[in-house]
Amino acid sequence: MFLVYPAIFYAAEEGGYIVEFPDLDGIVTQGDSEAQAFEMAEDALGTWLYEAYIAGDGYPKASAVKDVKPEALEGTLPVGTFVTLVGLDIDAYVRSMDHKTVQRTVSLPSYLNEMAKSRNINCSQVLQEALKQELQCV
Repeated sequence: MFLVYPAIFYAAEEGGYIVEFPDLDGIVTQGDSEAQAFEMAEDALGTWLYEAYIAGDGYPKASAVKDVKPEALEGTLPVGTFVTLVGLDIDAYVRSMDHKTVQRTVSLPSYLNEMAKSRNINCSQVLQEALKQELQCV
């Protein structure tokens, strides 16, 4: 599932950007350049969404980018400040973060088990590949 949230990129006086996600409890990150700020924003988004995934909390509804207005800092809005969307494939992110394995008991007809053993087929690997394909994780 690809999730997209608006982010405010405030131009920092000393260079780079401070990035805020208004829909995500005020997540703030920064980068020394626009490219690094985008990279850091994607990482911060992934971390926040991954924690929500693990907790089973679901994901907050994203505001429309047109409805997000940067707030002036110290009375003025820094020149170069902009609002844009930052997105993340949360399924791919979860797969990249979760490398542990779990043991499951699977029942097979005995003839399939014997055929697989005689051909040195790794049933665990076949099951993983089939589940990835079924769940469209390939």
